[in-house]
Amino acid sequence: MNEERLLRRYQALMGAVPQSVWVMSPGGEVTLLAGGGIAQKLWHPDAGTSWMDAVHPKDREWFQRAWRGATRKRSPLDTIVRVRLDGVLDRFRHIKIVAAPVVDDDGEVEWVGTATDAEEHWRSRMREKLLARMAAVP
Repeated sequence: MNEERLLRRYQALMGAVPQSVWVMSPGGEVTLLAGGGIAQKLWHPDAGTSWMDAVHPKDREWFQRAWRGATRKRSPLDTIVRVRLDGVLDRFRHIKIVAAPVVDDDGEVEWVGTATDAEEHWRSRMREKLLARMAAVP
């Protein structure tokens, strides 16, 4: 199969998946953001800011620890975190982040991952917990 056809197939696949797909360089720069899903609604960093700035302030510390742990161990990350919506300083959504390391022959690590809107799942889970607590009250 020729390279042009492979590229078209890849572009079509990225547009068809419900998640946003991203690639992060070894230096921490997002080099690809593709696919459908939540990516177009999320805040994007400008010069001098990082993706971590989009994480809700109450989630930032534990998420940074989780991310540092994954990068140090070169192990996958699978979590839900609140991320700021684009253009709105105080609006956040729960996003499921799944990331995996890709190590090249020189030992440099690039990360590939997905971002999926998890707000409805989170709300449903919280509703179930609340109902269970209410049912336990005499």
